Amino acid sequence: MKSKKIIVAMSTKYNLKNESDRIRLKLCIQTLNNCKKRKIYTVVIETSRDIKVSNKLKNLTTILIRKKGISMGEGRRMAIRNAKKAGAEIIILLDPEKEDFIKSINKITDYLIKKDYDIIIPERKNFKGYPKFQEHLEKIGNEFWEKITKTELDMWFGTRVFKKEVANYFLDYKGEYGDLWDINNIPIMRAIKEKKKVGSIRVNFRYPKTQRDIEKENPTFLRKRIKQLDFLTKCIYEENEK
Repeated sequence: MKSKKIIVAMSTKYNLKNESDRIRLKLCIQTLNNCKKRKIYTVVIETSRDIKVSNKLKNLTTILIRKKGISMGEGRRMAIRNAKKAGAEIIILLDPEKEDFIKSINKITDYLIKKDYDIIIPERKNFKGYPKFQEHLEKIGNEFWEKITKTELDMWFGTRVFKKEVANYFLDYKGEYGDLWDINNIPIMRAIKEKKKVGSIRVNFRYPKTQRDIEKENPTFLRKRIKQLDFLTKCIYEENEK
């Protein structure tokens, strides 16, 4: 029997003319299949221009809402909002391509309940399978976060697991810093500032080989990782200065 207590929330955007996006879409499909096998509810906000993407996903997810032309942040807020509306007690905000993460959901949610955390930031045991360039930049990002916030968390992993009671930190965030990747970090900073209980647990995670192979030597992706690091460190710094 499916439990609605835990719901995975995600937003998707793929360009089917782009090879890397086609690979990422296949990984998203695997993520949804993995959730389905484990009877985990999923909410997907699908923001791609091509309706073919929605058609590929609609039978794999519990709730799919197609909404073109919205920001990454708004897509993720909408996913969280609909997960909460569907009765989630614990919400997992997940990058849709992280198919290998699904096996760790029970471990993480059990830990959150046992330790009575408000939010869990999963920590990778290692960077197995990651492109070296990406590994290097993400470690720098995590170190910057630690120096600014005085908390040691794997923020660049991207996954957030939290009780419905603290969903408002994400839902009330208006995207002041651009409404991109900041949706993952600024709400956590504000929760920490207000003394919410934020913890971490280590998990095994392997970066998808198909994604690594197409990204590792691609200048477009190298620049994207640099842009992401610059964008997020700027957001974190400015939020801390408030």
